[in-house]
Amino acid sequence: MEPEDRRIIEADGATQPLVRLAGNVFGSWDCDGELRVAYSEDSEGVLVRVVAADFRFYKSHYGFERYIGLLGDRILVSQQSTLE
Repeated sequence: MEPEDRRIIEADGATQPLVRLAGNVFGSWDCDGELRVAYSEDSEGVLVRVVAADFRFYKSHYGFERYIGLLGDRILVSQQSTLE
């Protein structure tokens, strides 16, 4: 992943690595592959936990296995565009 697609924050007394899910939303997963937490980054770079309704959306769309597939697709598109 590119550095701009990663964030590391201190929350709940622990260091949490996050990756970009979509747009300005970052998240991380539990060991079972379910999205554990999601944060939205504002224009000043501050990460704020997404509200419950939004979190349910991201959780249903970004299980870890599905995210890996989407990430693979992003990488392929990126590589194709650099070859053109």
